[in-house]
Amino acid sequence: MEDSDGEQSEEDSKISRLQDKIEALESEKSQLIELLSIKKGELEDYKRRESMREKQAEKDFVSDVVKDIHPIRDVLVRLVDESNEKEQKSDMINVIESCVSNIDIMLESNNVNIIKPKTGDDLDPYKHEVIFREESDSVEAGKICRLHSVGYEFDDKVIKSAQVIVSDDSNS
Repeated sequence: MEDSDGEQSEEDSKISRLQDKIEALESEKSQLIELLSIKKGELEDYKRRESMREKQAEKDFVSDVVKDIHPIRDVLVRLVDESNEKEQKSDMINVIESCVSNIDIMLESNNVNIIKPKTGDDLDPYKHEVIFREESDSVEAGKICRLHSVGYEFDDKVIKSAQVIVSDDSNS
């Protein structure tokens, strides 16, 4: 009987050790699951930050391109306008007009809005820069007479204001 009690005691001891081992493994499993959850959250935060950084880099890039290209476009437009005033339309002017058109298409395909107010439009101080005021019989005072230079808007932010000439009421 003592042998039986000894064997029972030894089995109880083994069971107790195995239960302790199971508890330790369960505890380790819980810690690993918690660590995995934390790392998963960190990865999601990293992906979100990287996505925001990439979007901002794209916005900055487009803004920089517009700032670099608009003086070139303005010169080309002035050449075309001067040629139209002199009624001298050469093949070179046609090429320049094509360049301007391609620049506009490139900008618009990159979600850059060209600010191009028309004669008689209201002045928008957020999008238009008044560079000159002149008397006009055909345009109401305070309205846009002419566009001097287009502006650009990207992602609801004005990159460059359109430069305009506004009608002035010299009678007041």
